[in-house]
Amino acid sequence: MYKYLLLIFSVLGIFFMTPVHADVKSSNHSSADTVYFNVDNNTTNTIELAIRIFSPTVVNSLDFLIKINPSRMEYDTMLTVATYLDGAFAYYDHTDSTLRFSSYSLQQYINEEVLVIVRFKNVTILSATDLSPIKAYINGEAAETELILPVTGIAEEEEKINITTFPNPAKDYLHVVCDNPVEVSLMDIHGRSLTNPTKLVPSHINTLSLPGINPGIYFLRVSDQDINFSKKIIISK
Repeated sequence: MYKYLLLIFSVLGIFFMTPVHADVKSSNHSSADTVYFNVDNNTTNTIELAIRIFSPTVVNSLDFLIKINPSRMEYDTMLTVATYLDGAFAYYDHTDSTLRFSSYSLQQYINEEVLVIVRFKNVTILSATDLSPIKAYINGEAAETELILPVTGIAEEEEKINITTFPNPAKDYLHVVCDNPVEVSLMDIHGRSLTNPTKLVPSHINTLSLPGINPGIYFLRVSDQDINFSKKIIISK
């Protein structure tokens, strides 16, 4: 099996070029092909890396590699989110601490949609250098990369109030229960509001409708005069 994988990656020779550092920059779109690596805290010692693309052209394949710091994290698993991916596989090589991923589809990849989620466990302190270098290819051509690190301080804010959301993953609606009369709104991973702010009725099941929201990772912004934080929400169809 190991020799078979090596043969596959040898054919995909792009993975064995001299690696370069990822471009860690703002989340504004450029006109070039770009692969986004959005880091989100899952638990106290687990993170999830949601991978999306943006391209002005038709995309039918995506490949990337990520070298991780093995002293601060350990590769766990990969979850394919986009159901139209005909072939997607990931291989972590312990000899060089590098995760290699390849995928293709006869259907066009959808911009901004989460394609796959990579999970790491036993995570301690995380910085951009712990996921570097990153190299990505769209349709076999080198693409720009953008690493988006999580916002800090969310846990401290969330501890100040009691709020529950369900189901998660959500589909056509999301229930929210909170003891406080806070306002909530749904945001994408760039912080753009997708729904109008809704004032919750305290200690009641408040239902938010999610019409036309594509599957992926989103955030529920929770705010009032003293509180402002976000909860991760996964939407599936």
